[in-house]
Amino acid sequence: MSNTKQTAEQLADNIIALLTEAGLSYDDMLQVIHLARIKLEALQKQDFAKDYNTQLTIKTTNPMQQYVITNNERYSGDAVVVYNAQGQLIKIDTSATNMDAATLQAFKAIVPVRVQELEAGTGFTAATKIIAQDYEVSFEDFWKKYPLKRNRYKAEECWRRMSKGEQIEAYINIDEYTKWAKKQFEGYQPMLADRYLRSKEYKTNWKKV
Repeated sequence: MSNTKQTAEQLADNIIALLTEAGLSYDDMLQVIHLARIKLEALQKQDFAKDYNTQLTIKTTNPMQQYVITNNERYSGDAVVVYNAQGQLIKIDTSATNMDAATLQAFKAIVPVRVQELEAGTGFTAATKIIAQDYEVSFEDFWKKYPLKRNRYKAEECWRRMSKGEQIEAYINIDEYTKWAKKQFEGYQPMLADRYLRSKEYKTNWKKV
């Protein structure tokens, strides 16, 4: 007999002894054991749900999703739309297209705010092609956007040591940090870019600071 089985039998004997000492009848004991089994099954389902939700969270931690949208009947060039980890639209870039004002307005009106609708092709014509791409941010993109242009070489060293996900997160959160910095006292200077990256300041929720 294995140690595990032996321990289980000992525990069962202890439980029966406790129920007997409590003065329960045989039928009452069976009822208690039945209720305990129901509770255990419920706990098992809760644990499964937690594991399942964790798997979903891991699956959706890809920080950004980028799509190229083309339509040779309406415009030439590639329009780019970007969705965050929650599947919400955060960016529309038509700088590489020849859209006029009317076409641009119509395009922005039709791009869905949820990535699921985009992937389903909701609202687009048959001539539209939607291609998923890996979203990447270059150091040049980061440097152009960061509000203080000093110690570039140090910032670039930090950038090279970061994962793609961290680079994207750092780039995206510049906006909130810049807004926060502008609300500080007159003459306040944002932190140097290398500190922003090295100390992972981009993970700070600047809306709540």
